Amino acid sequence: TFIAPMEGYIARMLWAAAADGALPAASCDDPWGPPLDPAERTVVMTAVRDANAARG
Repeated sequence: TFIAPMEGYIARMLWAAAADGALPAASCDDPWGPPLDPAERTVVMTAVRDANAARG
C-alpha cells in the first residue's frame, strides 16, 4: 500500500480492510487523499483475497 502517491496509502489500507471484511466497502473513501485509479483498488482487494485464500 505504500507506493506513489504515498498519500494514497490511507485509501489503500481502507480497501484492504474492506476486502478482509473488517469494513463495509462504502466506508473506504478518503476525502483528503489524492484521486487513485480504480484499477488500483482491484489490485489491492485481489491481493488481500489471495492472501486470505492461501492461509486457508
